[in-house]
Amino acid sequence: MTRRTGSSIVRVAASGLLGLAVLVGCGGDDGPASAERPLTSEESAMLANALFDNVERGGATFSLAVQVGDGATINLQGEVDWRAHRGYAQVSARNTEQGVREVFWSDDAVLESRDDLAPLLEQAGLPPAPWVVRDPDPVGRQLDQALALVTALAAEQRDNPLLIEQEPGSAFVRTDTLRDVPVVVLRYGERAVYWLAADDGRLLRFESDNETNTRPVVFDVMAFSDVTIDGPPVDQIVDVADLGELYDAALAT
Repeated sequence: MTRRTGSSIVRVAASGLLGLAVLVGCGGDDGPASAERPLTSEESAMLANALFDNVERGGATFSLAVQVGDGATINLQGEVDWRAHRGYAQVSARNTEQGVREVFWSDDAVLESRDDLAPLLEQAGLPPAPWVVRDPDPVGRQLDQALALVTALAAEQRDNPLLIEQEPGSAFVRTDTLRDVPVVVLRYGERAVYWLAADDGRLLRFESDNETNTRPVVFDVMAFSDVTIDGPPVDQIVDVADLGELYDAALAT
């Protein structure tokens, strides 16, 4: 699953994507059990290992909900291969990214299954195909920002626990329960909240929001799995360049 131009998804820190901040008010299965306080060295170490642990585990099935504007949301349900930086998701969007049903993505390509693809291909005089491939656009496309967040929730190196502990805003938030699993809820800086399993520190949820608490993001790991995501066969894909201005016009509607 590659794109010939070789451009890549911007690998950004999960805490910085979309200008997001903390979502403290979203609880788990039970109510909070503790008050906020500074991180201990053990808790800083848990945070430092969380994203590296995702790479070690390989991949996951996930759910992502993003508020991207007033009345505009993107929801993804799918799988991610953190080692290969690839993913697949079903897309449900409201008042944004109209027409996208499914996506495959990698560092250098996004493949869309679209409601309007068949008439676009017909207008362009192209044979039917279920997928269109294009370069990632994490600056201009809200969907691609969400995909970049999923990819960015893994790191090939552990963070420095001391730097995490010293980062303004880092804190123990509370203990809680998520999907019947006891968790420790920890904040890294001002804008990233991690729900980590109390027994082994695995990431179960990532939350964020902007400074005015109007753009919440919730990413849930439903299950870790060593997935392989190859994408559809080449003969089922059309290049967005072959659609010319028809594709841009479809986005504008």
